[in-house]
Amino acid sequence: MNMLKNACLALGVACGLLMAAPCDALAARTGIVDVNKVYSSSKAGKEADAHLAKVQAVLQKGFADLEKRVEKAKKDERERELAAGRAVLERQMQIELAAARAVVNKHMLKFVDKWCGKDGVAMAKGQVLDYGSKLDITDRIIKDMDKEKVKFADLPVVSFKGDKKGKK
Repeated sequence: MNMLKNACLALGVACGLLMAAPCDALAARTGIVDVNKVYSSSKAGKEADAHLAKVQAVLQKGFADLEKRVEKAKKDERERELAAGRAVLERQMQIELAAARAVVNKHMLKFVDKWCGKDGVAMAKGQVLDYGSKLDITDRIIKDMDKEKVKFADLPVVSFKGDKKGKK
């Protein structure tokens, strides 16, 4: 019985050592990326903010135009039109926000993938409990990202049913 116990213990230790060896190799090529810092500090993140500010201005102008168009309508109809218009524009802003984030994410992932190569691993800072500062590759990723320009979607065109510009 002791012999079986010792054999199992030896097998367990051997398996543990075999599993630990790849982890040591992996740890040599592990990086942590602060995604929030990428959004706030990279050129792409700042360009996304500027793009979204322009989108918001376009949508606000569209809402102001809608207010002018329905200002003489009956109160109930005016409120219904404005609520519907506001809902459409808020939905559009969420779509634009998601699209801008997707552009920044794709751009970031291009350089994270390049850093990782075949054998590396990169994790988002928010998903890691603790790590040494040497593992933080955020500044390197931002530096690489800043070397290339990104392209965001064209600004939206706002029109509502009944507008002369076009369709809702």
